[in-house]
Amino acid sequence: MGKSSIRIIAIICIVSLIGLIVTQFFWVKKSIDVRNDTFYHSTRIALRSATNSIAALKVQGHVNTIPPELSNDSKLDIRDYVSHCHFNSTLENEFCYYTLHKDYEYAIIDTMYNKTVYVSKSDVAPESFLNSRYTWSLSGTFGTERFLLSVWFPNESRLITQKMTIWLLLVSGLFLLIVIIATIWTVSSLIRQKKVSEVKNDFVNNLTHEFKTPIATINAASEMLMKLRERFNDEKIAEYALIINQENKRLQQQVEQIMQTAIFDKEEIIFKNKLFDIHEVIKRTVDIYRIVIRDREGVIRADMSASRHMFYGDEIHFTNVLNNLIDNGVKYSKDTIDILIETFDYKKGVMIRVSDKGIGIASTHHKEIFTRLYRVLEGNIYQANGTGIGLYYVKRIVEAYKGKVSVESTPGEGASFSIYLPTLQTEA
Repeated sequence: MGKSSIRIIAIICIVSLIGLIVTQFFWVKKSIDVRNDTFYHSTRIALRSATNSIAALKVQGHVNTIPPELSNDSKLDIRDYVSHCHFNSTLENEFCYYTLHKDYEYAIIDTMYNKTVYVSKSDVAPESFLNSRYTWSLSGTFGTERFLLSVWFPNESRLITQKMTIWLLLVSGLFLLIVIIATIWTVSSLIRQKKVSEVKNDFVNNLTHEFKTPIATINAASEMLMKLRERFNDEKIAEYALIINQENKRLQQQVEQIMQTAIFDKEEIIFKNKLFDIHEVIKRTVDIYRIVIRDREGVIRADMSASRHMFYGDEIHFTNVLNNLIDNGVKYSKDTIDILIETFDYKKGVMIRVSDKGIGIASTHHKEIFTRLYRVLEGNIYQANGTGIGLYYVKRIVEAYKGKVSVESTPGEGASFSIYLPTLQTEA
């Protein structure tokens, strides 16, 4: 996974998290607003019902109507016309009926002078009642519009949120916190894993670069050995020198392959494309492997019938792909090595098939064998020595040229790897 991919994932996670927090905030705010409106209307209804009930106290003589000639008198004392005990109990009963909290204070306001003339609790500031939004006219009680009943809730905000389902808010907040922690942990884990991957790739690159010097030395020595054939006219020396030289080149290709596999992770693979003959590459490779497997009395054949065998691509990468598939046939053949390489026209390209008569691969592993570092286990041990990057490398190279690779295999009957390459390809 590249840096750009991690950056995109991080941005998506952060944006999603911010969106979730904003949505949650507006949801809670909307719920509070709804509760606030509900509380307001419930209180207004309770006040209207309470004033009606207080007006009914006139019949019982607990409240007296203010004479019209005194309605505008500045010396009017409202306490002379209302019974505190009955006024308070009536208001309490109505508020309880509408399930309003008992934590409230009330007062009677004289609108003529904009002041409180009667309060349930003397230490409450008059402004609390004068600025309250919960008021109702007492005209039905005293026969004048001069007086208002005002109610004040000391903890109004707490009462409103308390009426919401507290456990729902807590659960919602808990899940939001979990999502935040999980998002932070996921993004940090991705970044940490990317750093580990970069360190690993740097190590692989450094290690493979260290291989280049001894490989170059061996290559030079083998070439000098091959030149001795002319001096001593010894075919055996020339033959073994050729094997050393070719195997050293293959080792060099393996080192390049490991380096390219590390580059795959950085998405920086570079191809040196040119037009080459697939059949010529197969022929050269088969000649080399005939010598390699001769001591095991192995057989390697080529049946090349494709007419579209010119391909525009990286010849070195293609050679590595072919070597990987043949190597698998050699490694996984227990007794007799019998490898067949076929080419034939297929769709708008060429199909290359490498078949062996080795131990085979169970169908459960057919998809996984093209995964990086995947190796087939038999019991608790691997079936053969290997790095687990060969077939992964094959798949990546083939797909880079818009081709396809597949396998057909049955345990005990060998394996057949098929590579399709569109030979009309002009660039990769």
